[in-house]
Amino acid sequence: AEVLVEARRLEEAWMAGRRALKCDERFVPALIALVKASRVQGRDELADSILEQALQFDPDVAELHFLQGERLEAEPGQLREAMASYERAIQLRPNYAEARMALGIQLLAGGNYPAALSHFQAAERLIPTLPAIHVNLGDAYRATRQWTEAQRAYRRALELQSKLPEA
Repeated sequence: AEVLVEARRLEEAWMAGRRALKCDERFVPALIALVKASRVQGRDELADSILEQALQFDPDVAELHFLQGERLEAEPGQLREAMASYERAIQLRPNYAEARMALGIQLLAGGNYPAALSHFQAAERLIPTLPAIHVNLGDAYRATRQWTEAQRAYRRALELQSKLPEA
């Protein structure tokens, strides 16, 4: 179902997810796929409902907290809660690069440069070939006045993707 969501074959993703849930209505991976499919379709209330249900079934799934963080980040006045969700996702799965990126971006925007830098460095170790990580890493190095490191990070981003205006 997740692969079908990524391929934007949403009706098939729904069918696959429902088939899995017929076997086990508490199967969190299927619920995660349905949350993602619902969000792509703009059915945010349904996505939120499925997400809350999945969190009740298994509150120790990092991806659920990441998805909750994304949802909260989009709501006005919920940034602190979103960051707490990202932190919980990282606590549950320290190698969760996407959660580290999301939290690092918010920390950088909030002026907590050393913490943001730490998350971007961890993300770089996990996915060294993702240009966005190097751009964010460069921004964090720049914010901490580590000019040589910032330049190195931006150059690495451009090596990975030559036409990258952010770098």
